[in-house]
Amino acid sequence: MTLFGASARAVPVLEQWLRFSPGLLNLFGPEGLGKRSVIQALGSDNVRMIRFEGSVQPDALLGAVARQMGIAPGEAAASILAIRTQAAQVREANYLMLVVVERAEALPESSLALLSRLAEAVEQGPGLAVVLLSETPLKEKIQPLLSPAVTLQEVALVPLSAEETREMADDLLAQGPWSGDAVAALDPAKLFEVTDGNPGRIKRALERHCAGLPLTGRVPGRRRVASVFAGAVILALGLSAALVWQWYRPAPAPLEVASSAQTLAALEQEIANVPQAPSPLESEQPGEVDWSALPPAVEPPPLPRDLEVNLPPVPDIALPTLADLAEPAAPVLAAPETSQVQADAPVEEAQSEPQWAFDEAEILSSSSESYTLQVFGTRDSEAARALKSGRYADLGLRIVQVKLDEAPWFIGLLGQFDRRSEAEALARDPRIDKGFWLRSIGSVQNQIREAVQ
Repeated sequence: MTLFGASARAVPVLEQWLRFSPGLLNLFGPEGLGKRSVIQALGSDNVRMIRFEGSVQPDALLGAVARQMGIAPGEAAASILAIRTQAAQVREANYLMLVVVERAEALPESSLALLSRLAEAVEQGPGLAVVLLSETPLKEKIQPLLSPAVTLQEVALVPLSAEETREMADDLLAQGPWSGDAVAALDPAKLFEVTDGNPGRIKRALERHCAGLPLTGRVPGRRRVASVFAGAVILALGLSAALVWQWYRPAPAPLEVASSAQTLAALEQEIANVPQAPSPLESEQPGEVDWSALPPAVEPPPLPRDLEVNLPPVPDIALPTLADLAEPAAPVLAAPETSQVQADAPVEEAQSEPQWAFDEAEILSSSSESYTLQVFGTRDSEAARALKSGRYADLGLRIVQVKLDEAPWFIGLLGQFDRRSEAEALARDPRIDKGFWLRSIGSVQNQIREAVQ
């Protein structure tokens, strides 16, 4: 996004402050002047930002900063000294740490005092860089809480002038297919009058202008929307009333059940009224059969002796058993004895790949043009493993060992994304602190190769 006016002039000032004289800085101005855009313009691969809201308490603030810098939690005084020392050491390696607090007007005084102590310099160099974003100056509120070694710097953002407003409008309108007609129909003087040079209001007014709406005033068609909404409400109330009536309507009266005697009497009356079918013609009954008059059964005569056939006896045949039917087992062949390898024969040693301690091989096999989120960095490998199995167990954390100041440095990486927007979407997970570092996979691969060499 292109910046104009005071926002564009503030970026080089903050870059100079961040690189050479960091400390405590208050960036203030009314809403819509681009304070967040200025901070976003400071972002780069070697600048890591830790963001907080204005209502953060001191304990939560100190713990979050310590975790983001890979420092084990401990007493407040020891943690503050460790954070300042770590910030100075990282700065020597050309990595800049920046703490950004939005809506700093709501910060408790104890949190302001803690930030001023974190901004103090140490023997190795400057301390932690802290930026407070607010709509009004905070000097009167912060000055009594500052230590003598810390100086508060102020940068104010002011509205755009008429010429700067025109430049911003031309730049925004030139980005769409409507640029020609929109520029011809736009009145720059009217735009400056209704927006007062506020960049946020200018952007919203141009969106209305490109949609064919006036720069200010009510949006046409609201009466129609209100009538449709009223009809929908009436329909919903009617359906609700019908549902309530169906739910609470009185139950029907129970049916009267007649007694059993009355039911039997009515059934007999119905049967009596049914016309009877004519009876079939009577058939002659057959007489009884005298079975004793039947002749006795005749037995067949015996066969003559000469018709008897003398068959030879059946010889006994031995049937095979199951064991006989089973196939014979294949003969077991003795394996030839292998000759022993001569002791003086040379043995070739296979060259092995580097033994990675963590997930370096997976990162090196990834695309160098993709992105990832670095959520912490530490010199303690056990602390890195504890974070991987604890806080980030469900997010697929990967740990990579690199070098920082010729010493091992363990960093935690979350995810692999083809676009920056996908990585920023993951960063909105509540389990991820706001001080993440959006990095390219290529930069991490270079660090791994340098550590191996």
